[in-house]
Amino acid sequence: MAPEGTLTRETIVRLPHCFVAYRPPEPTPEVAPAPCLKNGFVTFGYSGRSERLNHHTFCVWGEILRQNPSARLILDFRSFADPATQDHYRAFMTRQGLDASRVIMRNSANIFEGLKDFDILLDCFPHSGGTMLFDALWMGVPVLTLAGRPPVGRIGTSLMMNLELPQWVATSHEDYIAKAHTLVQDTPALSEAARHDARARLQRSPIMDGVGFARAVEAAYRRMFQAWSRS
Repeated sequence: MAPEGTLTRETIVRLPHCFVAYRPPEPTPEVAPAPCLKNGFVTFGYSGRSERLNHHTFCVWGEILRQNPSARLILDFRSFADPATQDHYRAFMTRQGLDASRVIMRNSANIFEGLKDFDILLDCFPHSGGTMLFDALWMGVPVLTLAGRPPVGRIGTSLMMNLELPQWVATSHEDYIAKAHTLVQDTPALSEAARHDARARLQRSPIMDGVGFARAVEAAYRRMFQAWSRS
């Protein structure tokens, strides 16, 4: 979230692993097969807030679609169910060179069911997504993220490093596009290793160790209080 050298007015207090602990709601569906197996094409998806999208995002996503002519993109969040918002984003995407006819905008009543339609979740930038990343991985959906400006641009980076998946972290727009193309070409990885390993990785990682996270936060509070007492 905030690597060494990050500029901030506040004192950075570091936790040993992740900045948050995740617990999915109950019940959630089982991990489904990759939709590309039945569709014959790869579906990218985004299930976060619309205000985190911008012209940089759509320029990059447009290039990903151009490099993968059969691919589709789903934008799945409550604001994308509004007709006026849909019109706005179709026009906005077109101005950024993205073929809006290959984009589905919707609002799934149950996002965990909706995520079954995603082969790959595309993280937003420069502000990374939050809950959508955890939910996608819980449903076995590979997540491509961009290591951006600390701290909010590195939420996905923190998550992937805790899952030991650095290959899903891009370091530039060009790297993001290249990694997306690589993922599309490796359909067996999308349908097997990534799909069925993501939930297990989450479960055995610090991200789902709620007790360990609470203890780490308590220890951090003690250190902060002791430092304040000495000041």
